[in-house]
Amino acid sequence: MRTRFVTTLVVLLALFAIGISVQAQSSETPTEIRIGYQRNGVWPLIKAKGILEELFPDATITWAVFPAGPQLLEALNAGSIDIGSTGDTPPIFAQAAGTPLVYVSVISGSGAGSAIVVPENSPLQTVADLKGKKIAFQKASSAHLLTVKALEQSGLTYEDIEPIFLAPSEARAAFESGSIDAWTIWDPFRSAAIKEINARALVEGQDVAQSNGFIEASSNFVTQYPDALKVILEQVREWQSWIYDNTDEYAEILAQETGLEVEVIKFSLRSEVQQYRWIDDEAIAAQQAVADIFFNLELIPEPLVIKDVVWIGGTNPTEETAVATESESTPEATAASG
Repeated sequence: MRTRFVTTLVVLLALFAIGISVQAQSSETPTEIRIGYQRNGVWPLIKAKGILEELFPDATITWAVFPAGPQLLEALNAGSIDIGSTGDTPPIFAQAAGTPLVYVSVISGSGAGSAIVVPENSPLQTVADLKGKKIAFQKASSAHLLTVKALEQSGLTYEDIEPIFLAPSEARAAFESGSIDAWTIWDPFRSAAIKEINARALVEGQDVAQSNGFIEASSNFVTQYPDALKVILEQVREWQSWIYDNTDEYAEILAQETGLEVEVIKFSLRSEVQQYRWIDDEAIAAQQAVADIFFNLELIPEPLVIKDVVWIGGTNPTEETAVATESESTPEATAASG
C-alpha cells in the first residue's frame, strides 16, 4: 500500500510538473507572428515550406514582402511586423529615427553578392570614373554603404557623385533606360542584371569590404516571446543549411517568389557564402563602425550606440558566454540583403 501510494504521488507530481511546464510554455507562445522579408535568402523558403505554421499551430503567421530593408524596418517601426532581415545599413537609419528594433542575429559574409554595375557598353571602367556621375541605389540600404566605401577606396567622396535614391525595381528601369550611369545593388537583382541585361560589374562587394546582414525584431516581441524567438532563429539556421544541399528545389521556390529565371537564382547562389550566428562583440564593433560612417557623413543626426539595442538570447553581449555562439553549426546564407 505504501509503495502504491508513493508511486501514485510521484505520478501526480510528475503530471503537475508537466502541467506547469505546458502552461508556462503556452504563456510564452505568441498568438501572432508577423514576418517581414525580402525576396532573397532563407525567409521565402521557410514561408513556402510552412515551417512556422507547423511549429506554432495556434498562432497566426503573416508574411509581408518588402523591396528593401528600409521599407521593412519602417513597417517594424509602425508595429506592422515583428521580425525581419536586412543588410547592415537599414537598422542604422532606423535606430537613428527611433525605431524600437533589436538586433537578434548576424549574417556575416565576404561582401560578395553585391556590386556597382554599369551597362555593358559603358565607357566607365573604374570606380574613379564615377566622379560626377549618377549612381542609383536604395537610400539607407547596404548598397548605400557599398557606394560610400567604394568611393572612398578610390579616392572619391560621397559629394563627388550624384546619388539617385531608387528602390531595386525602379533602379533597374532607370538602368535599362540609360537615365543613370551606374547602379549599386545586391542579389538576386545583381545576378539578374548581369544575366538578363548584360550588366557589367564595375566593382564587386568583396573587393571593397566585408559586410554583415542582420535579423531584427521589435523590442516588444523580444521581451514578450524570447523562447519563440529562439525557436524561429534555430529554424532560420537549419533551413539555411538545407539550401546548399537542395539548390535545385530552392532555386525553383525562389524563382516562383521573384519571377526570375531558375538559372539566375543558381548564379546568385554561387556568389556568396555567409554565416548566421548570434550577435557577438565582433559584430557589434563592425556595426558601430557603420553607424559612425553615416554620422560622420551627417546622414544621421546623432551618434548611435549599437550595443544598446542588441539581444543575445537574453545575455549580456559583453559576457564570454554571449560570444561562444553556434560555432558547431554555422550554415551558409545565399544572398545579400538591402
